[in-house]
Amino acid sequence: AAPAYLPNAFSPNGDGRNDLLTVYAGTGVAEVLLMQAYNRWGGLVYEAQNFAPGSGGWDGTHKGEATPSGVYLCRLRLLLLDGREVEIGGEVLLVR
Repeated sequence: AAPAYLPNAFSPNGDGRNDLLTVYAGTGVAEVLLMQAYNRWGGLVYEAQNFAPGSGGWDGTHKGEATPSGVYLCRLRLLLLDGREVEIGGEVLLVR
């Protein structure tokens, strides 16, 4: 099993439910070193570094503008408590 996961969908519409794409991690994860989201053309639309799992996340915007509904590719690099780094990734559906 992966040490962390991202939901496969989120809906940044301000209703207080699933508004942020957040990293959910098990007890073995010390820190999220890198979180990135790319659009279908490979353009980087979100990046955050060095934050605790479960804090913050992507709000579905890029340069202050709402990104369109669709599938985005996400990559995570995690620092585990034992000092190892692991990368995981997957697709996430942004629903407006």
